[in-house]
Amino acid sequence: VLKNWDRKNFKKDLSFNSSPKLGIQIEDDENSDVVKITKVEAKSVAQFAGLKEGDIITKIDEKPVTSVADAFNKIEVAKRKQFFTIGISRNGKQQDVKIKLAKKVMTRDL
Repeated sequence: VLKNWDRKNFKKDLSFNSSPKLGIQIEDDENSDVVKITKVEAKSVAQFAGLKEGDIITKIDEKPVTSVADAFNKIEVAKRKQFFTIGISRNGKQQDVKIKLAKKVMTRDL
């Protein structure tokens, strides 16, 4: 039983993660229209899917990617679904990586 329970603050502190985090950092290449993954967070959706630092993102759900802004916008749209695909180039070989996002998660600091 919680004593001195404050319903107003409980609701304020309760948050829904409506857009799960993929767990990558990306950057534009100065010399071309490619987007490179510069960091993959440990135990992230991206790591479990198989994305690696140095991978070049070529497409999101079959749509070409030409900049970080373009990749961000396409990933945000794709994240509305539970599954989507990121096309990458790794060591000169093209491949598709299937991404599965968790459903909405409710969190509360206690």
